[in-house]
Amino acid sequence: MSMDLTDVSGLVWRAIRPEDESALKVLDSACKAVDGDEPVSELPGDALKAAAEHMDNALGVTAPNEIVAVAWVHANPPQEGLQQVMLGGRVHPEFRRRGIGEALIAWAESRALNLAKPDITLQLMIANEALTEDANALYLDYGYENIFTEFMLVRPLNEPLPEIPLPEGLTERRWDTVSAPLFFQAYAEGFKDRLGDVVPVKEEWIAGYAEEDEDFRPDLSRVVLEDNNPAAFVTCEVSGQTGWIAQIAVVQERRRKGLARAILVQALKRLQEEGCVEAALHVNANNTRAAATFFDAGFTRRLTRARFLKEIATGR
Repeated sequence: MSMDLTDVSGLVWRAIRPEDESALKVLDSACKAVDGDEPVSELPGDALKAAAEHMDNALGVTAPNEIVAVAWVHANPPQEGLQQVMLGGRVHPEFRRRGIGEALIAWAESRALNLAKPDITLQLMIANEALTEDANALYLDYGYENIFTEFMLVRPLNEPLPEIPLPEGLTERRWDTVSAPLFFQAYAEGFKDRLGDVVPVKEEWIAGYAEEDEDFRPDLSRVVLEDNNPAAFVTCEVSGQTGWIAQIAVVQERRRKGLARAILVQALKRLQEEGCVEAALHVNANNTRAAATFFDAGFTRRLTRARFLKEIATGR
């Protein structure tokens, strides 16, 4: 796209500065109020981090007294002939469909090419945590491929939940240093049909919860055992008044016997007793079996998150 950034009347295009943090938070809130409130994205942090790396890595679009759009790029170090560059951006709902999004993605691609090392395959990656129809169309028009789509599902916790006991012969344990490997085993076997050969390292998976996830609640998480062998698991997180079902799975041999619904409802009860007013989770768009279990348990769809990829071969 050859559009001059000054072509959009009445707006000023400039570099993002540290003092823009408050205005970026206002923009983030305005977008989330319309597109869906999600806790995953960090618009102010991502834009300011990119600007700190280089003043030309974050571009703001300003109207009088406010930032109405922003875009940023972050280049990862090259690895084995590939270099990944993350592109991000948002446009205030009242300023959409004016060509600003098109101008920002064109700017971001141009900046990414300037950052890329020569003679390398450049991977442009876009992560959108609240995908709109217009954003989806824009990415596809620019040649990006959708490589991942998840739905955010939510359920209120203001009503009593049914009593659903575990099937006979099963016991459960909460997360601790001894049971954590059992959780991993349940994860690896429960997601075997989706992970394929790409299974995380056990110690790294456990540390991701125990050491890196500040919202993780080991006291609310459970692994279900049958004769000391993992049959299912659920891990939970709490952020504010929202309780998250971080991961939940049943090993293949125990499926279609009501176990998934039982451990889900019991986890919701624990979140409810913790004082959470809402439960939330993410489910892959093509995991229709799991989605059906969640819908049957009272979850509804709030928004869609997705990842888009475009590869460009650079030259000298």
